[in-house]
Amino acid sequence: QHHKGAAGFAGEAARGKGSRTAARDALEGRDRPLVVDDIQHDGRLVGRGEDERGMLLSPSQGDGGAFNQQKNESIEWAQWSWNPVTGCLHNCPYCYARDIALSERMQQASLYPNGFDPTFRSLSLNGPKNTKVPKEAATDTRYRNVFTCSMADLFGRWVPVEWINAVMMAARGNPQWNFLFLTKFPQRLAEIEIPDNAWMGTTVDMQARVKNAEKAFEKVN
Repeated sequence: QHHKGAAGFAGEAARGKGSRTAARDALEGRDRPLVVDDIQHDGRLVGRGEDERGMLLSPSQGDGGAFNQQKNESIEWAQWSWNPVTGCLHNCPYCYARDIALSERMQQASLYPNGFDPTFRSLSLNGPKNTKVPKEAATDTRYRNVFTCSMADLFGRWVPVEWINAVMMAARGNPQWNFLFLTKFPQRLAEIEIPDNAWMGTTVDMQARVKNAEKAFEKVN
């Protein structure tokens, strides 16, 4: 069965007036502030519609995509991270993920060409099948655990359900891995079919979030 629980997480936010306006528009049900970026494939930006649908359903058309292995013990419960979706609109002042994405080093390497705007990376969906489970996983679960969307909140209100379903489909198709998710919007978890090898957690960075988190997880199957 999939796991569910609560955990602290500082990986949210985008900065600037444009991002705040986009977030407000998303919450009011207007045009969603989304950028679809297949940068690992051919560098082109793809809009919503049939092109995006094809990307979501057929990521295997390319050979790229792999997990990132942790080089230190900063995330002690997972030795891998995987980011088929990046960017966030929560605008948390303490966000480490935004700081990383907008850092000079990352911008010079063009790893986050859209900054911290919500971005879908289709070829990253190949990561689970392209990464081999190491022998250490036989005795240490950390080597089988994958911190998924560590540079995003996959369940933010602005994220299209197509993106979420694509990530869930990739996770479900690779039972050799455990996929760990954290979100500040656990209410949305009840709307999706969670794979058995997915562990769901929520951000609790203030006492006021506890009751909402508990109510949200009561509805998760």
